Amino acid sequence: MKFVANCEKVKAHPIDLQPRDRITFVPVGNSGYTVSVHSGASSYDPGTTKLGVGNDGSAYLTYPGFSFPVPGLAAPISTLVVNEDGAITARTASDIGGLDDNGSPWYSRGNLLPTAAADGGVFAKFDAARHRIVVTYKGVPAIGTTSPNTLQVAIYDSGKIEMNVGALAQTGTRFSPSILGTIGIAGGGTKARDLRTARPINFSALRDNAPLFVPFGADGAIYEQYYLGIGGSCRRDDDGLVAN
Repeated sequence: MKFVANCEKVKAHPIDLQPRDRITFVPVGNSGYTVSVHSGASSYDPGTTKLGVGNDGSAYLTYPGFSFPVPGLAAPISTLVVNEDGAITARTASDIGGLDDNGSPWYSRGNLLPTAAADGGVFAKFDAARHRIVVTYKGVPAIGTTSPNTLQVAIYDSGKIEMNVGALAQTGTRFSPSILGTIGIAGGGTKARDLRTARPINFSALRDNAPLFVPFGADGAIYEQYYLGIGGSCRRDDDGLVAN
């Protein structure tokens, strides 16, 4: 799959991750991650701290003594920028639509609406005993739908990242080429053009199988994108053709 290069049609690819799937990324030195997916995993306590990230806002999370390494980055990360759209970036300057300008806004396609989640929202918890930050999107619908999305991201000081799936709903047909959603991780310098050379992963194929090593660097990505399979429209920007 090319990332809408030349505006070609894409094959339908429905969301096939299941509730209680856990995607785990374990860093291997400075070269990449081992990626695994396990079924039947329990979610973690989301805590009671609800983040005020409505209206395309962001919350900055920094905890004393906490940082984590990322393959390909020289310095460990100590600040997370949590956006309402499901994007968690990892620098300190946020000036592009509430997202970090060193992050990867290409994957912020869901336009989630935490303020529409009556009993949910976006929560953060620092679990000092387990050396991790847990960010939870709980019962959050996307623009154009009322179906809830629940996803939890846990980041450890070892650099391990876990994604606990509660429920993933389609984003609606607002986006071309009808992107249903994207899940994964990317380096701080990853741009749309980089994704054309990053082979998408199939997370469901890893479910309860052996871990897979995937190289990763500052401009890398380990991701999967889901489509309805309708032809896309494109525009040009500094990185070439991207989804419009």
